[in-house]
Amino acid sequence: MARPRLSTIYAATSCSTSTSTTASPARAFVPTAYAAFQERLSNGTLGLDDARQLFDGLLHGADPVPTRALDALLSALAHVPPSTAWSNGPALAVELFKRMDRCASPQAAPTGYTYNILIDCYRRAHRPDLGLAIFGRLLRTGLGLNVVAYSMVIDGFFKEGEVDKAYDLFRKMEKQGISPDVVTYNSTIDGLCKSKAMDKVEKVLQQMLDAGSKVEM
Repeated sequence: MARPRLSTIYAATSCSTSTSTTASPARAFVPTAYAAFQERLSNGTLGLDDARQLFDGLLHGADPVPTRALDALLSALAHVPPSTAWSNGPALAVELFKRMDRCASPQAAPTGYTYNILIDCYRRAHRPDLGLAIFGRLLRTGLGLNVVAYSMVIDGFFKEGEVDKAYDLFRKMEKQGISPDVVTYNSTIDGLCKSKAMDKVEKVLQQMLDAGSKVEM
């Protein structure tokens, strides 16, 4: 028996809840369709068109869902492992983010978490330069800096062998009011060790000790 398209699930759920005064159609839709989305994404049967239709149904519905529901879909796409059925989840997440960014609905406005997902997509795509550009845009939004975004940009540059760029960003963190966390220290120490920059490793370790942080090695 053929599985129903996610767009069909959306329509059916919206119709069945349209007379309710206690729950909005879009909000009621999220658990059912998202579960189907996750299942098909994990087993490789989710089509690109289905993913786009689901996202657009949420984004442009008469009763927009909160950004966190859209973020959940973007995050799922960003983390799906490559397979013969699904080659590039992060690329589709970036595409859908652009649709979200163009939407005028205040409820669908990207948050700091949304930008973190996008930066992670570019890291997974081996394009830390684009991740840095998005990080710069995050600074201009007024949403504020966060250690997760900073750490992912740093890690992206280390993974691509751009050690000087990564280390320079690490040194700028506290100047911009962001204290490195365990993840940042681990990523930085690992990257510096792999590049045999032991003098810099010593400085980072000392900074970590001075800050009283504990690093899980």
